[in-house]
Amino acid sequence: MKKFLLLLTSLFLTSCAATSSDTQTGEISQIDVWLYESDEQMASAYVTNTSDSLFSVICYYESGCIVGVYNGELCTDGADVPVLINTKSASMASTVARCVNPDDDESETGALSFRLADLPTEFWVGEELSVLAPMDKASFKVSRFSLAGSEVMLNKAFKKWREMSKTEQGEFRDKVF
Repeated sequence: MKKFLLLLTSLFLTSCAATSSDTQTGEISQIDVWLYESDEQMASAYVTNTSDSLFSVICYYESGCIVGVYNGELCTDGADVPVLINTKSASMASTVARCVNPDDDESETGALSFRLADLPTEFWVGEELSVLAPMDKASFKVSRFSLAGSEVMLNKAFKKWREMSKTEQGEFRDKVF
């Protein structure tokens, strides 16, 4: 899980500079506000917002795909966190999000992760996706993300996962849309 948070941080730092390029270890490309990145271990599609929050789908070739939300708030490492996920046409409450915090350091911000299979297809259609999560100290954080460009970038990540997957297990949808 520490690797997950480090990956989210890495994705966030590279998201500002990426447009379309090849690297020695993979590829980075962008459509609208969504970015795609791949290397020898994973493929991901992600978006940041004006509040510096990050929403990502990360597909590890050896396991499967997870959804990650980094919103800059503190959360307790390993804690299950209820989240509300909202679009214009659908809403879902889930208790399966897990806080991931590097090095168990309470001064560090955490990220929330949950299984891709727990986010139904209707959440990928529309203009915006919102995630509401209660954080430590009775605070709530709402993060909104544009879905412009998400279809192409997500399908690119899933296609790469399918090509590179080293196991038949894991969570995968042939196509999100």
